[in-house]
Amino acid sequence: MCVYGPKGERTGVAVVTFTQDEHVARAIGLPAPFNEILGQAVQAKRADAQVPKKSAVDNSQPKRALTRQQFTQQVLAGLKMNPSESAPNMRKLHIKNLRAVVRDEDMKGIFKPFGTFEEFEMGSGECWITFQNHNDAQDAMSSMQGFQLVGQELQISMISLKPKTVEPPPPPKPKPMAMDLKADSDFGATGSSDSNVHNRIELMKKLLDKHSEKGVPTVVGLAVPTGNDKPVAAAPSLSNSLPPAPKAGSSTSRTLLLQNMFTPAKVDLQKQPEFYNEIREDTHDECAKFGKVVHVTVDPRGSSGLIYVMYDSPQQRLAGEMALNGRWFEGKKIMAMGIDDCIWTDLAAQTQAAAQAS
Repeated sequence: MCVYGPKGERTGVAVVTFTQDEHVARAIGLPAPFNEILGQAVQAKRADAQVPKKSAVDNSQPKRALTRQQFTQQVLAGLKMNPSESAPNMRKLHIKNLRAVVRDEDMKGIFKPFGTFEEFEMGSGECWITFQNHNDAQDAMSSMQGFQLVGQELQISMISLKPKTVEPPPPPKPKPMAMDLKADSDFGATGSSDSNVHNRIELMKKLLDKHSEKGVPTVVGLAVPTGNDKPVAAAPSLSNSLPPAPKAGSSTSRTLLLQNMFTPAKVDLQKQPEFYNEIREDTHDECAKFGKVVHVTVDPRGSSGLIYVMYDSPQQRLAGEMALNGRWFEGKKIMAMGIDDCIWTDLAAQTQAAAQAS
Protein backbone atom coordinates (compact mmCIF):
# COMPACT_ATOMS: atom_id res chain seq x y z
CA MET A 1 0.00 0.00 0.00
CA CYS A 2 1.47 3.38 -1.05
CA VAL A 3 1.36 6.07 1.64
CA TYR A 4 0.31 9.62 0.72
CA GLY A 5 0.71 12.81 2.68
CA PRO A 6 -2.06 15.07 4.01
CA LYS A 7 -2.15 17.01 0.72
CA GLY A 8 -2.25 13.91 -1.43
CA GLU A 9 1.45 14.04 -2.35
CA ARG A 10 3.59 10.94 -2.58
CA THR A 11 5.74 10.32 0.51
CA GLY A 12 8.03 7.70 -1.02
CA VAL A 13 6.91 5.19 1.66
CA ALA A 14 5.07 1.93 1.00
CA VAL A 15 3.75 -0.53 3.60
CA VAL A 16 3.83 -4.21 2.54
CA THR A 17 2.08 -6.85 4.61
CA PHE A 18 3.48 -10.41 4.50
CA THR A 19 1.71 -13.60 5.63
CA GLN A 20 4.68 -14.83 7.62
CA ASP A 21 7.26 -13.03 9.77
CA GLU A 22 10.21 -14.82 8.14
CA HIS A 23 9.28 -13.29 4.81
CA VAL A 24 9.74 -9.84 6.37
CA ALA A 25 13.25 -10.74 7.50
CA ARG A 26 14.14 -12.04 4.05
CA ALA A 27 12.84 -8.84 2.37
CA ILE A 28 14.87 -6.62 4.70
CA GLY A 29 18.07 -8.62 4.16
CA LEU A 30 17.97 -8.73 0.34
CA PRO A 31 21.46 -7.91 -1.02
CA ALA A 32 22.22 -5.91 -4.18
CA PRO A 33 21.08 -6.04 -6.90
CA PHE A 34 17.94 -7.80 -5.61
CA ASN A 35 17.04 -4.80 -3.47
CA GLU A 36 16.83 -2.41 -6.46
CA ILE A 37 13.73 -1.21 -8.29
CA LEU A 38 14.34 0.47 -11.65
CA GLY A 39 18.01 0.82 -10.74
CA GLN A 40 17.26 2.53 -7.41
CA ALA A 41 18.22 0.85 -4.12
CA VAL A 42 15.19 0.40 -1.83
CA GLN A 43 15.59 0.76 1.93
CA ALA A 44 13.43 -1.85 3.71
CA LYS A 45 12.67 -1.80 7.44
CA ARG A 46 10.16 -3.37 9.74
CA ALA A 47 7.22 -0.99 10.00
CA ASP A 48 6.56 -1.83 13.64
CA ALA A 49 10.11 -0.65 14.48
CA GLN A 50 9.07 2.91 13.54
CA VAL A 51 6.28 3.03 16.13
CA PRO A 52 7.49 4.49 19.47
CA LYS A 53 7.39 1.92 22.26
CA LYS A 54 6.37 2.67 25.80
CA SER A 55 8.98 2.14 28.49
CA ALA A 56 6.60 0.40 30.86
CA VAL A 57 4.06 -2.20 29.80
CA ASP A 58 0.73 -2.23 31.57
CA ASN A 59 -0.54 -5.82 31.37
CA SER A 60 -3.71 -4.93 33.22
CA GLN A 61 -5.07 -3.09 30.20
CA PRO A 62 -6.29 -5.16 27.26
CA LYS A 63 -4.33 -4.76 24.04
CA ARG A 64 -6.05 -2.57 21.45
CA ALA A 65 -5.89 -3.75 17.87
CA LEU A 66 -5.00 -1.06 15.28
CA THR A 67 -6.42 -0.85 11.83
CA ARG A 68 -3.99 -0.69 8.91
CA GLN A 69 -4.69 3.03 8.39
CA GLN A 70 -4.05 3.82 12.08
CA PHE A 71 -0.87 1.78 12.03
CA THR A 72 0.36 3.61 8.91
CA GLN A 73 -0.32 7.01 10.52
CA GLN A 74 1.79 6.04 13.53
CA VAL A 75 4.62 4.96 11.24
CA LEU A 76 4.54 8.32 9.45
CA ALA A 77 4.34 10.15 12.79
CA GLY A 78 7.63 8.54 13.77
CA LEU A 79 9.20 9.91 10.57
CA LYS A 80 7.97 13.49 10.99
CA MET A 81 10.50 16.12 11.89
CA ASN A 82 10.77 17.81 15.23
CA PRO A 83 9.12 21.27 15.09
CA SER A 84 12.13 22.78 16.86
CA GLU A 85 14.31 21.75 13.93
CA SER A 86 12.16 23.26 11.19
CA ALA A 87 14.44 26.21 10.59
CA PRO A 88 15.90 26.52 7.07
CA ASN A 89 19.44 26.19 8.44
CA MET A 90 18.80 22.61 9.68
CA ARG A 91 19.92 20.92 6.48
CA LYS A 92 23.31 19.38 7.26
CA LEU A 93 23.72 15.71 8.27
CA HIS A 94 26.72 14.27 10.10
CA ILE A 95 26.99 10.54 9.37
CA LYS A 96 29.38 8.49 11.52
CA ASN A 97 30.36 4.87 12.15
CA LEU A 98 31.46 4.22 8.57
CA ARG A 99 33.86 1.43 7.70
CA ALA A 100 37.09 2.26 5.90
CA VAL A 101 35.91 0.46 2.76
CA VAL A 102 32.98 2.88 2.31
CA ARG A 103 33.74 5.45 -0.39
CA ASP A 104 32.18 8.79 -1.21
CA GLU A 105 30.50 7.27 -4.30
CA ASP A 106 28.75 4.78 -2.01
CA MET A 107 27.42 7.49 0.31
CA LYS A 108 26.30 9.66 -2.59
CA GLY A 109 24.46 6.75 -4.16
CA ILE A 110 22.65 5.98 -0.89
CA PHE A 111 21.60 9.55 0.04
CA LYS A 112 21.11 11.08 -3.41
CA PRO A 113 17.53 9.73 -3.76
CA PHE A 114 16.40 11.84 -0.81
CA GLY A 115 17.17 15.18 -2.46
CA THR A 116 19.71 17.49 -4.06
CA PHE A 117 23.03 18.06 -2.32
CA GLU A 118 24.37 21.52 -1.64
CA GLU A 119 27.67 20.29 -0.21
CA PHE A 120 29.29 16.90 0.33
CA GLU A 121 32.41 16.18 2.40
CA MET A 122 33.93 12.76 3.03
CA GLY A 123 36.15 12.14 6.02
CA SER A 124 37.73 9.14 7.75
CA GLY A 125 34.90 7.01 9.07
CA GLU A 126 32.39 9.85 8.70
CA CYS A 127 30.92 12.25 6.17
CA TRP A 128 28.88 15.45 6.03
CA ILE A 129 25.99 16.03 3.61
CA THR A 130 24.18 19.35 3.26
CA PHE A 131 20.85 19.19 1.44
CA GLN A 132 19.25 22.13 -0.32
CA ASN A 133 15.94 21.42 1.44
CA HIS A 134 15.40 20.83 5.15
CA ASN A 135 12.63 18.28 4.59
CA ASP A 136 14.95 16.19 2.41
CA ALA A 137 17.59 16.18 5.14
CA GLN A 138 15.03 15.22 7.77
CA ASP A 139 13.67 12.45 5.58
CA ALA A 140 17.16 11.09 4.93
CA MET A 141 18.05 11.07 8.63
CA SER A 142 14.79 9.43 9.70
CA SER A 143 14.95 6.77 7.00
CA MET A 144 18.65 5.90 7.25
CA GLN A 145 19.16 6.14 11.02
CA GLY A 146 20.52 2.76 12.19
CA PHE A 147 20.82 1.45 8.64
CA GLN A 148 23.43 -1.30 8.46
CA LEU A 149 26.08 -0.48 5.88
CA VAL A 150 28.72 -3.18 5.47
CA GLY A 151 27.70 -4.63 8.82
CA GLN A 152 27.74 -1.37 10.83
CA GLU A 153 24.79 0.79 11.77
CA LEU A 154 24.86 4.40 10.56
CA GLN A 155 24.81 7.08 13.24
CA ILE A 156 23.23 10.24 11.84
CA SER A 157 22.81 13.61 13.51
CA MET A 158 21.62 16.95 12.16
CA ILE A 159 23.84 20.02 12.41
CA SER A 160 22.55 23.58 12.44
CA LEU A 161 24.15 25.71 9.75
CA LYS A 162 25.35 29.19 10.55
CA PRO A 163 23.12 31.81 8.97
CA LYS A 164 24.72 33.57 6.04
CA THR A 165 25.79 37.10 6.79
CA VAL A 166 24.97 39.80 4.29
CA GLU A 167 28.01 41.89 3.47
CA PRO A 168 27.39 45.64 3.60
CA PRO A 169 27.57 47.49 0.29
CA PRO A 170 30.91 49.11 -0.53
CA PRO A 171 31.23 52.76 0.47
CA PRO A 172 30.54 55.27 -2.30
CA LYS A 173 33.51 56.51 -4.24
CA PRO A 174 34.66 59.97 -3.20
CA LYS A 175 33.70 62.71 -5.59
CA PRO A 176 36.59 64.43 -7.36
CA MET A 177 37.55 67.75 -5.90
CA ALA A 178 36.70 70.89 -7.79
CA MET A 179 39.49 72.22 -9.96
CA ASP A 180 41.63 74.90 -8.33
CA LEU A 181 42.81 77.24 -11.07
CA LYS A 182 45.36 78.86 -8.80
CA ALA A 183 47.24 75.58 -8.31
CA ASP A 184 46.79 74.33 -11.86
CA SER A 185 49.67 74.26 -14.36
CA ASP A 186 47.98 72.75 -17.43
CA PHE A 187 46.92 75.90 -19.25
CA GLY A 188 50.10 76.38 -21.25
CA ALA A 189 51.83 79.02 -19.13
CA THR A 190 55.27 78.48 -17.61
CA GLY A 191 56.78 79.57 -14.35
CA SER A 192 55.39 79.54 -10.83
CA SER A 193 55.15 83.21 -9.90
CA ASP A 194 51.89 84.81 -8.79
CA SER A 195 51.80 86.93 -11.94
CA ASN A 196 51.90 83.82 -14.16
CA VAL A 197 49.09 82.22 -12.17
CA HIS A 198 47.03 85.38 -12.54
CA ASN A 199 47.75 85.51 -16.27
CA ARG A 200 46.56 81.92 -16.75
CA ILE A 201 43.29 82.61 -14.96
CA GLU A 202 42.72 85.73 -17.01
CA LEU A 203 43.54 83.82 -20.19
CA MET A 204 40.90 81.19 -19.44
CA LYS A 205 38.33 83.86 -18.72
CA LYS A 206 39.07 85.55 -22.02
CA LEU A 207 38.96 82.28 -23.95
CA LEU A 208 35.78 80.89 -22.39
CA ASP A 209 33.71 83.64 -20.80
CA LYS A 210 34.39 86.15 -23.60
CA HIS A 211 35.02 83.82 -26.50
CA SER A 212 33.14 86.17 -28.84
CA GLU A 213 36.05 88.63 -28.72
CA LYS A 214 38.36 86.78 -31.14
CA GLY A 215 38.98 83.94 -28.68
CA VAL A 216 37.91 80.35 -29.23
CA PRO A 217 35.59 80.05 -32.24
CA THR A 218 32.25 78.31 -32.10
CA VAL A 219 32.99 76.52 -35.39
CA VAL A 220 36.65 76.00 -36.32
CA GLY A 221 37.53 76.82 -39.92
CA LEU A 222 34.09 78.07 -40.87
CA ALA A 223 33.79 81.48 -39.28
CA VAL A 224 35.53 83.52 -36.61
CA PRO A 225 33.17 85.45 -34.27
CA THR A 226 33.63 89.21 -34.08
CA GLY A 227 32.51 91.79 -31.61
CA ASN A 228 29.49 92.84 -33.70
CA ASP A 229 28.27 89.19 -33.94
CA LYS A 230 28.83 89.13 -37.71
CA PRO A 231 30.86 86.08 -38.72
CA VAL A 232 33.72 86.50 -41.14
CA ALA A 233 35.33 83.78 -43.23
CA ALA A 234 38.19 82.01 -41.55
CA ALA A 235 41.63 81.97 -43.11
CA PRO A 236 42.37 78.99 -45.37
CA SER A 237 45.37 78.12 -43.24
CA LEU A 238 43.06 77.33 -40.32
CA SER A 239 40.43 75.40 -42.28
CA ASN A 240 43.09 73.26 -43.95
CA SER A 241 45.12 72.57 -40.78
CA LEU A 242 44.80 69.56 -38.52
CA PRO A 243 43.05 69.72 -35.16
CA PRO A 244 45.33 69.84 -32.12
CA ALA A 245 46.11 66.49 -30.55
CA PRO A 246 44.16 66.20 -27.26
CA LYS A 247 45.96 65.22 -24.08
CA ALA A 248 44.53 62.70 -21.65
CA GLY A 249 42.35 64.30 -19.01
CA SER A 250 42.51 63.93 -15.25
CA SER A 251 39.98 64.00 -12.43
CA THR A 252 40.08 67.83 -12.52
CA SER A 253 39.49 68.18 -16.27
CA ARG A 254 36.37 70.02 -17.31
CA THR A 255 36.59 69.43 -21.08
CA LEU A 256 34.62 66.72 -22.85
CA LEU A 257 35.56 65.62 -26.39
CA LEU A 258 32.77 64.12 -28.52
CA GLN A 259 33.80 62.19 -31.63
CA ASN A 260 31.81 60.70 -34.51
CA MET A 261 28.97 63.17 -34.09
CA PHE A 262 29.01 63.86 -37.85
CA THR A 263 31.03 63.05 -40.98
CA PRO A 264 32.73 66.22 -42.25
CA ALA A 265 33.17 64.87 -45.79
CA LYS A 266 29.39 64.41 -46.13
CA VAL A 267 28.39 67.89 -44.95
CA ASP A 268 26.99 70.02 -47.82
CA LEU A 269 27.02 73.67 -46.74
CA GLN A 270 25.33 74.70 -49.99
CA LYS A 271 22.20 72.81 -48.96
CA GLN A 272 22.64 73.19 -45.22
CA PRO A 273 24.53 76.43 -44.54
CA GLU A 274 23.59 76.35 -40.85
CA PHE A 275 24.55 72.70 -40.30
CA TYR A 276 27.45 73.35 -37.91
CA ASN A 277 25.58 75.98 -35.90
CA GLU A 278 22.58 73.67 -35.56
CA ILE A 279 24.62 70.68 -34.42
CA ARG A 280 26.46 72.93 -31.98
CA GLU A 281 23.15 74.11 -30.48
CA ASP A 282 21.83 70.54 -30.30
CA THR A 283 25.01 69.41 -28.57
CA HIS A 284 24.83 72.31 -26.11
CA ASP A 285 21.22 71.48 -25.18
CA GLU A 286 21.96 67.75 -24.73
CA CYS A 287 25.14 68.30 -22.69
CA ALA A 288 23.38 70.89 -20.51
CA LYS A 289 21.26 68.06 -19.09
CA PHE A 290 24.29 66.97 -17.03
CA GLY A 291 25.56 70.36 -15.85
CA LYS A 292 26.33 73.96 -16.77
CA VAL A 293 27.99 74.22 -20.19
CA VAL A 294 30.47 77.10 -20.49
CA HIS A 295 31.34 76.75 -24.18
CA VAL A 296 30.95 74.41 -27.19
CA THR A 297 33.20 74.36 -30.25
CA VAL A 298 32.58 72.31 -33.41
CA ASP A 299 35.74 71.27 -35.29
CA PRO A 300 35.02 69.83 -38.77
CA ARG A 301 38.71 69.17 -39.45
CA GLY A 302 39.77 65.57 -39.74
CA SER A 303 37.42 62.68 -40.41
CA SER A 304 35.74 61.92 -37.09
CA GLY A 305 33.71 65.11 -36.53
CA LEU A 306 35.02 66.69 -33.31
CA ILE A 307 33.03 68.71 -30.77
CA TYR A 308 34.65 70.19 -27.65
CA VAL A 309 32.47 70.91 -24.59
CA MET A 310 33.64 72.85 -21.53
CA TYR A 311 31.67 72.22 -18.32
CA ASP A 312 31.61 74.40 -15.24
CA SER A 313 33.02 71.62 -13.00
CA PRO A 314 34.84 68.26 -13.38
CA GLN A 315 31.89 66.44 -11.79
CA GLN A 316 29.55 67.71 -14.50
CA ARG A 317 32.02 66.69 -17.21
CA LEU A 318 32.25 63.19 -15.76
CA ALA A 319 28.46 62.87 -15.66
CA GLY A 320 28.21 63.93 -19.32
CA GLU A 321 30.99 61.53 -20.33
CA MET A 322 29.34 58.52 -18.67
CA ALA A 323 25.93 59.34 -20.15
CA LEU A 324 27.00 60.10 -23.73
CA ASN A 325 29.76 57.57 -24.35
CA GLY A 326 28.45 54.74 -26.49
CA ARG A 327 25.15 56.44 -27.36
CA TRP A 328 23.89 56.66 -30.94
CA PHE A 329 23.29 59.89 -32.82
CA GLU A 330 21.82 59.80 -36.34
CA GLY A 331 23.12 56.28 -36.93
CA LYS A 332 26.60 56.93 -35.50
CA LYS A 333 28.04 55.70 -32.20
CA ILE A 334 29.34 58.57 -30.10
CA MET A 335 32.74 58.36 -28.43
CA ALA A 336 32.99 60.64 -25.38
CA MET A 337 36.15 61.14 -23.36
CA GLY A 338 37.52 63.66 -20.91
CA ILE A 339 40.60 65.53 -22.13
CA ASP A 340 43.01 68.10 -20.74
CA ASP A 341 41.74 71.69 -20.59
CA CYS A 342 44.80 72.97 -22.45
CA ILE A 343 42.96 72.14 -25.70
CA TRP A 344 41.29 75.55 -25.48
CA THR A 345 44.61 77.41 -25.53
CA ASP A 346 45.66 75.34 -28.58
CA LEU A 347 42.43 76.22 -30.39
CA ALA A 348 42.80 79.89 -29.49
CA ALA A 349 46.43 79.91 -30.65
CA GLN A 350 45.44 78.39 -34.02
CA THR A 351 42.68 80.94 -34.41
CA GLN A 352 44.95 83.88 -33.66
CA ALA A 353 47.69 82.54 -35.97
CA ALA A 354 45.21 82.12 -38.80
CA ALA A 355 43.84 85.62 -38.27
CA GLN A 356 47.32 87.14 -38.41
CA ALA A 357 48.19 85.15 -41.56
CA SER A 358 45.11 86.42 -43.34
